[in-house]
Amino acid sequence: MDPILEVEIWPARRAPFRALTAGIWTVAAATLAYLWTGWVGGVFALFLLVAWLADFWFPWRVRLDPEGVTLIRMGKARKMRWEEVRRVVIAPEGVLFSPFPRPRFLERYRGVWIPFPPENLTARLEEVYDGPVQRISG
Repeated sequence: MDPILEVEIWPARRAPFRALTAGIWTVAAATLAYLWTGWVGGVFALFLLVAWLADFWFPWRVRLDPEGVTLIRMGKARKMRWEEVRRVVIAPEGVLFSPFPRPRFLERYRGVWIPFPPENLTARLEEVYDGPVQRISG
């Protein structure tokens, strides 16, 4: 099935100064852990910090197709079929595909959140989704 929209979102590329700052702090914290506890503590601290910041440093892939929306982060795919989507919320900081018709606490866990949406996502969304769309201006 051909995708209607397939994009790559890379938060670190959008904010290179933040990526540099996070990298410096990660190396500094791992170095301090190494000096205090030895090489095991330094490697463990480095692994922990890189894993904690992985969503920022590594790219995400977003795919809209006639079947649904797919978000791939760190090799793990989260797919939501259009039949499951009850509401779409478009905000300046991202797009939420929710399985609930009204806002609920659980939608952040059961929905698909796409931060930093590409500009053409909302236009292409109308081609495949005909349900309610809520727009929030920033």
